[in-house]
Amino acid sequence: MNSPLKDTAPLAPVHDWNELVSALVDGECRPDELDVLLQSGPQRQALDEAWSCYHAVGAALRGWLDGHPLPPSEDFAAVVLARLAGP
Repeated sequence: MNSPLKDTAPLAPVHDWNELVSALVDGECRPDELDVLLQSGPQRQALDEAWSCYHAVGAALRGWLDGHPLPPSEDFAAVVLARLAGP
């Protein structure tokens, strides 16, 4: 992964933070990038939400939702679209 952080920049631009969270979830986050992610500040809530979203998507792709296995579906795309549409 190309790092969104420059060696001299103390913080990544806000638009790169989701990329940093994605790198963390994928195990590709460098220690200096992790330090940036763990800093408190106004971005923290958005980062926490992104972290939750990445893990929810991963669980759904692995066939789990809310801690329960998803039943097999013959129309996977329709099920995903229905879940994205809401409860």
